[in-house]
Amino acid sequence: MVAKSKEIADDAPAILTGGFNSTPETGQIQPIQTLFRDAHTVTKTPPHGPQGTFNSFKFDAPMDKRIDYIFLSKPFNMLKYGILTDAKDQRYPSDHQPVMTKPVLN
Repeated sequence: MVAKSKEIADDAPAILTGGFNSTPETGQIQPIQTLFRDAHTVTKTPPHGPQGTFNSFKFDAPMDKRIDYIFLSKPFNMLKYGILTDAKDQRYPSDHQPVMTKPVLN
């Protein structure tokens, strides 16, 4: 991902998003953080919502594993970050919670 991102974006501002199915400390996520900043950790305001993004399609699941990300290249500042928990009839539309951000370019 890092090599392909460099190839595509070169020095242009870039945002990388996805459900990586890996927690922040894993070998899959660590290399990405050499090129991009994790929106969760660089937001100017405290993150909104639970820590985790995976719910197993269970309304009462402990959402403590963050496996979905928004990564930003250095020209961005992150104003807000949140994990949304909207549900209908105690059912989620996905087994992953939506992640939202409000970035701005410097």
